[in-house]
Amino acid sequence: MGLICSGVTIRRAAVLVGVARKTVDRKVRWLSEQARKAHLDFLARDSSKTGYVQMDEMETYEHSTLKPLSIILAVRPKTGQIISASVAPMNCHGVMAGKSRDIYGVRADRRNEVFRESLRSVMMVAKHTMTISTDGKDTYRPAIREMIPSAVHEVHGRPKISKIDRPPKKWDPLYCINQTSAKLRADLSRLARQTWSATKRASALADHLAIYIAFNNGYEIA
Repeated sequence: MGLICSGVTIRRAAVLVGVARKTVDRKVRWLSEQARKAHLDFLARDSSKTGYVQMDEMETYEHSTLKPLSIILAVRPKTGQIISASVAPMNCHGVMAGKSRDIYGVRADRRNEVFRESLRSVMMVAKHTMTISTDGKDTYRPAIREMIPSAVHEVHGRPKISKIDRPPKKWDPLYCINQTSAKLRADLSRLARQTWSATKRASALADHLAIYIAFNNGYEIA
């Protein structure tokens, strides 16, 4: 578990351990199942309810940049624990949108649905009154109001930092979740900005994230 959560690819992990890549693939699938069980158990029995959560999204892709994916994150800033890290397909946008539609058609965008699933995980560890901090994405507010009506929703814009501002950097109100996103980019090889170990299947990314949650939160997996 430590290797694949420390920037090492599946193929390189197999070389380092001295086994076949398929053996590591099977081990990853098994670990992901155990990690999900451990995380559900943690959410169900966690007695230290949280009153503050940060939520945001980060983007990656499967197979090609023309097939983007969104990772919806929910983090407990006080402890750095990851409450949820869920994968959602999304439409390609920007200058590549037309090419993506021509080759792969219109992709189903499940970000709103998966965001609500993440809120269900947040509800399991939330105090009666809590604060959820996000950026200014329009779809967050109605989802939070519907799912957790008692929650206070704080909206923060991203800090504008120019070369003149460095140093010092401006304070980032979403620092914890932005730091978690940066750690994911560094610790999961498939999420690095420039990498040849891209995700081939969204389900494989979901498995990798489940294992990383267990690694980050300190679950013991036999």
